[in-house]
Amino acid sequence: MAQTKSIYREPKVTRRIERRTSLDKITSNGTIAAAVMVVAALLAVSVANSPAYTFFHDVFEAPLGVGIGPLRVSISFETFVNDFLMAIFFLLVGIELKYEVTVGQLRKPRQAALPMLAAVGGVAMPALIYTVLNWDGGLLPDSGHRG
Repeated sequence: MAQTKSIYREPKVTRRIERRTSLDKITSNGTIAAAVMVVAALLAVSVANSPAYTFFHDVFEAPLGVGIGPLRVSISFETFVNDFLMAIFFLLVGIELKYEVTVGQLRKPRQAALPMLAAVGGVAMPALIYTVLNWDGGLLPDSGHRG
């Protein structure tokens, strides 16, 4: 029986692990990341259903601007987060995914199959649920549309 080679013996993986800082070690822990996401979701739901909502709504609608002489560019904080910061986030996710597929734990198709199926299901299932609920005009008319 052939013995599988651990990814931790790969030179690229070893160098990356050696460069990790204390913050990297904490943030790479899946349990801590999941707990932070749950706390953030609960906090967001709490704020959305409290009097603090109007304050945060106003903060997100506040204009951010840069100007040189008579030239001025301005966008809302919400647009900045949605367009700029989310683009950087997905760039980093793509870089991490490429790393995992090339030298990481997803480099073998058999190991990558389950995460790939989960990703496809994460896209397809909400679309399928929406389609089923709205087949005949359904329960959610115009949901997802801003007015």
